[in-house]
Amino acid sequence: MSVNNFPRGVAGAVISLTSSDPAIVQVPATVTVAQYQYGVAFPVTTSVVKGSAPVNVTITASYNGSVITGTIAVYPIPTVTITQADYLTDTQMLKVVATTTFDNSILTYGTDVSVGPLGTMQFELGSFKGSIILPSAPKTVTVWNSNGGFATMNVTVKTPKTATGGGGTATGGGGTATTSTTVKLTVRTTGKGTVTQSIAGTSFASGTTITLTAKPDAGQPWIGWSGACTGTSTTCTITLKADATVTANFK
Repeated sequence: MSVNNFPRGVAGAVISLTSSDPAIVQVPATVTVAQYQYGVAFPVTTSVVKGSAPVNVTITASYNGSVITGTIAVYPIPTVTITQADYLTDTQMLKVVATTTFDNSILTYGTDVSVGPLGTMQFELGSFKGSIILPSAPKTVTVWNSNGGFATMNVTVKTPKTATGGGGTATGGGGTATTSTTVKLTVRTTGKGTVTQSIAGTSFASGTTITLTAKPDAGQPWIGWSGACTGTSTTCTITLKADATVTANFK
């Protein structure tokens, strides 16, 4: 709160405050601008807003016949809904998909509330998606919204079925038939920087190990990895057992 001229009296200027909706926004009844000062800070308390739309509340300040108003928009806590939390035993990959009521949010995910997020989710085709390689299946997944709100869901463990038939194993020609699985690596960047790979390309045989190195442009900060790689080291080594997406986040 500021005034266009400082109060000269020892008592200062006592300004009256009111809220158009005290149930949503609470303000002090009065604030005092001290002698020879041009402004004063005061606390504003808000209550939880229900629904999906913000509530606009007008704050009115009155002093010596002058009245000014200002509007505060109070937003509801975003709703977070986890639509998928699967752990694939063959690839040791955790996949998480979630939605939220605030499209401009940043969603992060993790497996332990006390530890915090493991990575940042990417917005694709109307949903936020994240994946990470873990040595064992976690019990739960939690997704946090940068604007407030979170959700927790039990993880579903999925084991691939082995195809069998006729009670026997098919062989022929005195040899053993083998198949080679190809997986895809997608590398993305945000901000200003580049990523180099120890093995060039986008398609690799399953089990291939690749080291990624992030190099920020001159004067640009390095933030960290998200997706199949996490952490703030500029290098990340990943063993590809399934399609994976890695994002290097620069400022």
